[in-house]
Parts: sequence; C-alpha cells; structure tokens
Amino acid sequence: MVSVIISGMAGVGKSTVAEIVAKKLNLELKIGGDILKDYAAKLGYKGTERNDFWDTEEGKSFLKLREHDSSFDKKVDEFLKELINTKEMVITSWTLPWLVENFHVKVWLKASQKTRAKRISERDHIPFEKALEVVKERDNENFVHYKKLYGIELDKDYSVFNLVIDTEFVKPDAISELLIIYYREYKIGTRNSK
Repeated sequence: MVSVIISGMAGVGKSTVAEIVAKKLNLELKIGGDILKDYAAKLGYKGTERNDFWDTEEGKSFLKLREHDSSFDKKVDEFLKELINTKEMVITSWTLPWLVENFHVKVWLKASQKTRAKRISERDHIPFEKALEVVKERDNENFVHYKKLYGIELDKDYSVFNLVIDTEFVKPDAISELLIIYYREYKIGTRNSK
C-alpha cells in the first residue's frame, strides 16, 4: 500500500493540496492537526472546529499544555501510523514521514514566512502583521517541540522525503498534479520491484 504524506510548516498549503490530491485519487483524507484538535475538544477546549483554532487563546492554551505533555502528539502519531498500514490514503502530518519506513510518497512543502503569513492572513481574515507574528511564533514553537519530542529538525532535514516542493509561486492545483503523477509512477515502481 502506498499513501501520500504531506508535511510542511504552518500556512504552506498542506491541507489545501492534500484535499485536492485525495479527491482526484479518490483516497481518504486525514488531517493530522484535526486529530490533535479532537483531543483538545475531548479535554473541553472550545472552537476546535475553526480553521484558526491554533491561533485563538483556547488553541494557544492547549499548545502550552501540549508542551509539557507529549502524550497528545504521540497518540496522534500512533493513530496515524496504524491507519496508514490499513489502507491507501492522503495524510498531512508534521512527523509521520520520519516515523514510518514503508513505501509511501513523502512530500515536504515549503514557502517563506511572509508568503505563509499572507496565506494565513487571507484564510483567517486577520491583518498580515498579526499573521506574520503567528507564523514566526508557531515556527519557533514547532522547531523546539518536535526536536525535543523526536529529534526531528523541521524544515532542515529533508532526507526522508521523496519530494521537496517550493510552493512560493506555484498554485495548489499545479502542485497537486505533480504529486498525482509522481504517486502513480511511484506505485508502479514499487509494484515492479517486488
């Protein structure tokens, strides 16, 4: 089984690209951040259904709790690891590419902080300056969090990825088409190598 795992920093377009790829390939879609939001909701945090939950006071409060209790991330990662071994799907995840060794298409999407802030500003209807602040803060928190949790160097170690795509000037539809072509070829290649 070959799944597509899409990673990248906040605001890079992971969910948008994943939704397009999943729809076109007729595969199930799992957004890693949504599963983490489900844990937050179970703990009584409000507003988890919002796209900008992580930027709200409730979301930031949960992220602070998560800094001291890595069990949330580990539960999400274990769930995704089990799931990816049951069927082909499209998943967004910060960590899964480093945690699974099976034959999967692992993609890192990248863009500058300014571009990502612009996207978050438009998506969440907040001023650009506020979005840039959010991006810088989340980048720093995630660098520290995942380095501490798994020793992962986000946006530095691309060794586990099949593809690293700069999304700065490329639309999600074009990125999705590239991923679909690669995915189909990769599946044929893995089948032929057995």
